[in-house]
Amino acid sequence: MTEQSVRSTDAMGRLHVARSVLTRECVSGYPGRKLNGWQELGLDPNRTYFVLRPADELEKAVSGFNRIEVLYEHDTVSANDRDNNKVIGTTGSDARMEDGAVVNSLTIWAEPWVSRVQQNIQRELSASYFYDLDITPAVWNGQPYDMIFRNIVPNHVAVVPNGRLGKAAIIEDSAEQQPEENQVATEPNKGQAGGMEPLVTALRAMVPAEDASDDDVKECAEKMVKGLKDKKSAKDEAEAKRKKEEEEEAERKKKAAEDAACHKKPAMDAAEVEQVTAAAIADYDKAMRDVRPLVGDLQMPAMDSVDGMSMGDTIRRKALTLAGVNVQGVHPSAYPALIDMAVKAKSAKPAAPAMDSADAPADIAQRYPDLKRFGV
Repeated sequence: MTEQSVRSTDAMGRLHVARSVLTRECVSGYPGRKLNGWQELGLDPNRTYFVLRPADELEKAVSGFNRIEVLYEHDTVSANDRDNNKVIGTTGSDARMEDGAVVNSLTIWAEPWVSRVQQNIQRELSASYFYDLDITPAVWNGQPYDMIFRNIVPNHVAVVPNGRLGKAAIIEDSAEQQPEENQVATEPNKGQAGGMEPLVTALRAMVPAEDASDDDVKECAEKMVKGLKDKKSAKDEAEAKRKKEEEEEAERKKKAAEDAACHKKPAMDAAEVEQVTAAAIADYDKAMRDVRPLVGDLQMPAMDSVDGMSMGDTIRRKALTLAGVNVQGVHPSAYPALIDMAVKAKSAKPAAPAMDSADAPADIAQRYPDLKRFGV
């Protein structure tokens, strides 16, 4: 055994491991049918339930992990019922708690599992134990769970290619081995957000070992992930295509509208100009006729307009101003009525009466000089 190694082999080829993590505090997923008393508890046999394995319960059960069978696959064992062909070793007698984990030594005494462990082909550990279920949902280290394992009684430990805890429960090969990136023990979410391990663990929990090997489960998980990625990619492509088609359709409609406007606008403008011009000329002529009785013929350019008013209103305002009518603040729509009133007033003004001027007396004296004798 090297200075740093915790593994050694004896003369008979048995493998001795001074320290390995058998199980630890964490949340794991189990199909309802795999949990004790699931029918009495009314659990869904096909649903995955997440169960907390608490450190305090493991600590109470830690001595039960001493000197129990190590199997190459799970199979409940007892003194009266055990398949010795599956027994490939035993745990040691120094089980203890370290940072929420159950740690113990162990011995593997049968081939080919000694070689498989030495070659790191099969070295993950999966502890088996009896328990009571405490249906108390809560959250542990940010991970929700549905229930808790209580009153744990260890039965055996199996050496498997892929354990439920992954690298968090493993036969170690060096005294200073550090937890790997996909560790799911004290920090179950660390390093796993984008990894396969949680999916593999959930699938393994739902599929009995006799129905599928660990390699089959891994392959299934990989296909599921690939299928989801392909589906998302196809969905993204379809969405991008839809948006592009909508943008192109909107652009086509916009261009069609612009083209239609370009073809129709000149004809519409010409008609409008002709109509407006005719109306303006008619209004100009009428205004000139209306103001003639008031101010005579005005000399104005035919297209004269002021402050945005029409030619006719410009003529009306000028005529009213010449006639002495104050049009400040008066709306052009009132001009025709003011002109009409002004014309009527002018026509109705009486002639000056005889003797109604200041120079009349002088004019009479001049005309009749003999009146001076009478003091006139």
